[in-house]
Amino acid sequence: MGTFEGHLLPGASFLLFGSWQLLNVLKAFFKHPGSFQSRAWFPTRFSGIGCYAELIFIALGATASILMELVVTQPHFSPLDEHHIILLDAFNNLEHAAISLFFLLYALTCILCHLLPTLPPYLPHLVGACALAQEFLLFHFHSADHMGLEGHYHMLLRIPIGIGAICALLEIAHPTSFMLSLVRAMSFQLQGGVFIQIALCIWVPSLVPLHCVRDVVTNTVTCDSELWHRRAKAVATLQFTWWSAAVVVSALITTVLAKKAFEDPSQEMYRSVVGREQKAGIRRDVEMAEMLDDSGPCSSPSSDETDSLTGIANRCVGR
Repeated sequence: MGTFEGHLLPGASFLLFGSWQLLNVLKAFFKHPGSFQSRAWFPTRFSGIGCYAELIFIALGATASILMELVVTQPHFSPLDEHHIILLDAFNNLEHAAISLFFLLYALTCILCHLLPTLPPYLPHLVGACALAQEFLLFHFHSADHMGLEGHYHMLLRIPIGIGAICALLEIAHPTSFMLSLVRAMSFQLQGGVFIQIALCIWVPSLVPLHCVRDVVTNTVTCDSELWHRRAKAVATLQFTWWSAAVVVSALITTVLAKKAFEDPSQEMYRSVVGREQKAGIRRDVEMAEMLDDSGPCSSPSSDETDSLTGIANRCVGR
């Protein structure tokens, strides 16, 4: 992960995954607004194994990441030396591989719960929350000990990771909450955006902040002075806010488009009719109450008529 591709590819994957989740959450809500249920993943229209396309995408991406971290990028295709001791330079790779391992477990858990319906229904949410919590933990206690500009980016990265983990846990207690599912999907999009921004601003020389330079040996960015270093971190914070705004705007646009594409016209007609009936009922109750005030004292209602304004009004008018 400590390369340009190692940040760009995960970033694009999180952005794509979050967009897929966002679209399907909106689709499920607008098609069945009264019976919305939170889902950890969404099957495709393909039959057989093709319906697991989302989970296969996650599993293949996580497996490829593990192989890259532990085999391909290692000098002897192993993070261990001849005495089976972890190499000092391999701890960073092991941490990245552990993150990918949890996402692989998440994908396998979703498939297992789909094949075995007797398992707890929201077990994938719990495993997903654990994966995000573990990602948060490893980025917080990173062995690379990023203290400069990259460390600031990693601090910002922990914000959408933490939001996603909290939403996944809350969805277990509130499975019908549309907003929790929506925010969780947006957090994946934001996480992907931050990964992409790290790849661009740390590994592309022309995009490195002003008066700062990347050390190709340590893969860290150093600035000419503390003032320029603080300016670089301020720019990184602004970039994070711009990504956040872009995610919110894209979610609003997707919501409008999804409403037009997926909402059942009968649902809109039903809500319109119910709204008119509710207004008419409120108007009738107000008229009954005004009639009671104008008719003066009347006999006490029977037990069957206690909750009926209409019965009370009829008795009072009859007198």
